Amino acid sequence: MILEPVDALFRAVPPGQRSFTTLLTNLANHVQPLIRYDLGDQLTVSPEPCGCGCTLPVVDVLGRRGDVITMPGREGRPVTLLPLALTTVLEDDADVFDFQLEQEDAHTLVLRLHGIETGSGRAERCRHALQAFAARQGLAPLRVRMVDGAPHRRGRSGKVLRVMAMAAPG
Repeated sequence: MILEPVDALFRAVPPGQRSFTTLLTNLANHVQPLIRYDLGDQLTVSPEPCGCGCTLPVVDVLGRRGDVITMPGREGRPVTLLPLALTTVLEDDADVFDFQLEQEDAHTLVLRLHGIETGSGRAERCRHALQAFAARQGLAPLRVRMVDGAPHRRGRSGKVLRVMAMAAPG
């Protein structure tokens, strides 16, 4: 198996630099080998060897990439919300793992969950966790709109996009 950490143009990134995505090549399956399959995960290969003496590369997996969301702050300056931080808030604080979060406008995030009912404890946990996180980051009041349904948008690799920023106009 070969893992290739690459940038957004699929060029190799050096050890110590975070990848935009990771390509996987695995020739173990002779019927259907995987060649440069885009995993959609970010990782960093350490430039230093493992302290235990193992000669294999040390890899820090940072998780699935997602869009960086920018929204107006209380002071008028833009506030950046990182996808890993948003997914961690929903996973750790609201105990949900199968979701899709999409920026609808400058003040609204749409949270898509399968089997959620407006007003349910699960919906309120998610809304509260996201709004509390947004407030700690200095955002202007955040609206969270809940939508019942499975995640619907997928990336080029066919994997669900978990965090999506608002599309740029034009």
